[in-house]
Amino acid sequence: MVIASDDFFVLGILNSKLHLGWVLAQRSTLEDRTRYTNTTCFMTFPFPDNVKKSKKEKVRGIMRELENFRTREAISRKCTMTKFYNNFFLEPSSNLFKLHKKLDKAVCDCYGWKYNDSKSYNDEIFKLNAEKINDLS
Repeated sequence: MVIASDDFFVLGILNSKLHLGWVLAQRSTLEDRTRYTNTTCFMTFPFPDNVKKSKKEKVRGIMRELENFRTREAISRKCTMTKFYNNFFLEPSSNLFKLHKKLDKAVCDCYGWKYNDSKSYNDEIFKLNAEKINDLS
């Protein structure tokens, strides 16, 4: 799936725990793999509204840092991004893990929600999605 945007704020939202949780709940599968579809995963995901510029800039800065780090590390380790993530994403002492947690906190702040590492935000996202649909009616 390609999302055409040069905005690191959009990339940050899509790389966050909030979007990943939504994808896992809305996905379809292809064999035993998650299949990301624009109709169920992207179009139904509500981006935060009326976000202060400073909060957007914080997400952009963290996402730029994450993108530069993971690209640099995958190249220097001569591995794919998938292999790099498989090795370090769940390792609490890794920089990849720490940068994602930092990003998750900043994204939660954009929604006005308090970050909780063990929480799924799907109920909140579903409610926000329903509110946005009602606003369109």
